Amino acid sequence: MKKKPLVSIIVPIFNVENYVYDCLASIRNQTFNDFEVVMIDDGSTDQSNLICEQFCQLDSRFILHTQKNAGLSVARNKGIQFSSGEYILFVDPDDMLNKKLLEKTTNLLIKYGTDIVSFGYLMLNNDKLLESSYSGPDLGKINSSIALESLFSGQFGNYVWKLLVKKSIYKKNRINFPQNRQFEDVATTYKILGYARTIYFTSDRLYIYRQRKNSITHMHSDKDLQDMLITFNEIDLFIDRNFSSLKSILLNYEFNMIFMLITRMGGWDTSILNVFRPLKRNQKKYIIDAKKTLKKIYRHKKNSKLNKKKQWIKFFLLNLKVFPICIAIKSSLKRG
Repeated sequence: MKKKPLVSIIVPIFNVENYVYDCLASIRNQTFNDFEVVMIDDGSTDQSNLICEQFCQLDSRFILHTQKNAGLSVARNKGIQFSSGEYILFVDPDDMLNKKLLEKTTNLLIKYGTDIVSFGYLMLNNDKLLESSYSGPDLGKINSSIALESLFSGQFGNYVWKLLVKKSIYKKNRINFPQNRQFEDVATTYKILGYARTIYFTSDRLYIYRQRKNSITHMHSDKDLQDMLITFNEIDLFIDRNFSSLKSILLNYEFNMIFMLITRMGGWDTSILNVFRPLKRNQKKYIIDAKKTLKKIYRHKKNSKLNKKKQWIKFFLLNLKVFPICIAIKSSLKRG
């Protein structure tokens, strides 16, 4: 009988022929060997499937499953279903791993006995590796409440690929990625952290996150706001039931996330010129609806006085178009 691996690496794949070889090669080159790679090809129409098959022929740890195109969430959920490891790591097919990622994170799991290890990342932009202050805090071993407080206060982002997670957390708590909805990671990260007993946070930058203009992360849709509000309702229920002391900081988190959506819809994070261009009809409606949501959060009875003060300033600067200009300048400086 074949021995089960310690780690299952799940890679959802769709039309990434220019990147997937580098991704899979970085996994194969890990200094830690006790893993399997569960590749879910979500109906690719380019050479991605062929590249995956080549890795299967080279290395028996690579396993390929093919499905009709059903979206990222379905592919990830299938990956969990097909995985046999004790721990799960998600990897996006255009990203790469530091060769010591698994070695370092599994050592931390053994040393501290946690359910999850969270690690930092580097950004790859136009073949240049960049550090991000948003990469991840060096908190050490903490409980789920502190982890959620850190998430909601913006110390790290909603990326499931920066978490090595005990598979039982997904299975016992029926954590699945929501189908036909944007921001899948926002809808799941809080539950993964919330159901863990303890989490170890290291700021070691072990993941390489490739930034692409045409990736899902950098595209916006008129449906974004609706999807985010559905997710917020789910988060509110979870926090009210399990971590009610975090309600005030959660409201500020939701306020900031809506601001992020407005920034994306206005295109202010891509060019300062977009700040001064007339908005299209769908953009105007989207931003008006988003502002209404901001007002509801601002007026919530559990919103703290400090939150309200900060939120009022942001809202005031947004209406004066000062905030969009600041965002555009900041994004321009980041791109160099």
